[in-house]
Amino acid sequence: MRWRRAETPKYDHLTVYSPLPESETLLYCSAFRKETGITVDCIHLPAGEMTARLEQERDNPQASVLLGGSADNYIQLRERPVCWRRIKVPS
Repeated sequence: MRWRRAETPKYDHLTVYSPLPESETLLYCSAFRKETGITVDCIHLPAGEMTARLEQERDNPQASVLLGGSADNYIQLRERPVCWRRIKVPS
């Protein structure tokens, strides 16, 4: 049996939610965009607002990536099945 490497999905756009300081968020997003060519929408919001927004978007998630924040925020999200579910990856 031969194993084939799974093809990496191609993305042309990501939406990042981050509670990090806005200047830091923009620095990371800019570096990622420069390195990959992928357009990144960086949305800076306080951790509580990020969590609330994820809960509101539960049935129609808009964030591709959550960047930074304290472990407490992620523990809180994990305890509520907000964003830890399988999603269809675009082909």
